[in-house]
Amino acid sequence: MTMKNDLITTREEPAIDGKYKLGAIVKRSIASTVYETEFEEDAGVRRPAVIKICERDAVTQWSQAMGLSHPNLLRLYAAGTSVVDGRKVAWVVMERADESLAGVLAERALTEDEVREMLLPIVSALRYLHKSGYAHGALKPSNVFAVRDQLKLTTDNAVQVADGGAAEEDMRALGLLIVSALRSNAASISVSSAGSFTDIVEHCLEPDPAKRWTADLVSARLNGQGDAPQFAPAPEIEPAVAAEAVEEEPPAQSFPKWIVAGLAALVLVILLWAVVRKGDSPPATPVPAPVVVHQAPPVAAPAPIAPSVPHAVGRKAGGWSVIVAAYRSQTAAEKRMRSMASKWRGFHVSILQRKNERAPYLIVLGENLSENEAESLRQRAVRAGLPHDTYIKKLT
Repeated sequence: MTMKNDLITTREEPAIDGKYKLGAIVKRSIASTVYETEFEEDAGVRRPAVIKICERDAVTQWSQAMGLSHPNLLRLYAAGTSVVDGRKVAWVVMERADESLAGVLAERALTEDEVREMLLPIVSALRYLHKSGYAHGALKPSNVFAVRDQLKLTTDNAVQVADGGAAEEDMRALGLLIVSALRSNAASISVSSAGSFTDIVEHCLEPDPAKRWTADLVSARLNGQGDAPQFAPAPEIEPAVAAEAVEEEPPAQSFPKWIVAGLAALVLVILLWAVVRKGDSPPATPVPAPVVVHQAPPVAAPAPIAPSVPHAVGRKAGGWSVIVAAYRSQTAAEKRMRSMASKWRGFHVSILQRKNERAPYLIVLGENLSENEAESLRQRAVRAGLPHDTYIKKLT
């Protein structure tokens, strides 16, 4: 028996609580639907956000989690309940992310350097949650997001340890996450594939929860503070910084190292160019001593020119379609389409442009299908390895 999520769509309900307008669908599952929206703060500032709607009574849990504040946790802005079609639904408004780790791993595995860069902010967030009496409860690639140059974990699933959360299960999930990141779409999980993180993975996957490493111990290992599981206690977490300050000054550990390396290379090129110019110039004018550069200023790259979307863009949709993803960016949609087309050659993957929507670029499998044809195609696509939240919708 196929279960379908028949929660509201943007066509059936324009807004929740009278102020959160529903944009494009970001994610759809049997239990919930996530839409794009905006959140307006007291100062009148409007921030990009998403709103998650479900029939599970989770408002109390979300309201408690709103008190959590860490630069590597997605912010929760508001939560409440509404009645839609005679049914009571719960909703939570959250910070909007750019991309999930699951999307990256669908295309390739991470290198060991990238995994280490990923682990530092994740472990920092887990340390904060566990010291605050919370467990994340759902640590997996689809709940790890990039927001500009910062890595963040979802917060809506955080639960207090007193209410059933378990920090030990978070650490087990961390071990599985490391192996998944290194192995990408591997069918099986093997500790032997963990590379230089083998000891961390072994201790996180310890069958006895009481013997698993804590987030403090993993943090100590990542920072090279010994190899035995007896470490000095980590320093207390500093008080949370206001959201505006966090956005202006992201923590150093979350800043990608390849950006720093690129800036250093740019400085080296400039200095070499100056040396060459010195050899070609007349010796009459003395060359001043080189200035020591303490920090290279960021160089703004020119805005990329978006390539044209092939075939489907601009066509009007009719009938049912199988929808894999929705993107605001034409370039991002084309990149995902090309990746999927090369990996799943048995499916006709295309992009459909929906006019008058905030995220008009839909990645679809087939168009103008009957509902039965669309559902049959969706099931075949999921069995072939496409995302489990692939869904069908009548596009008119």
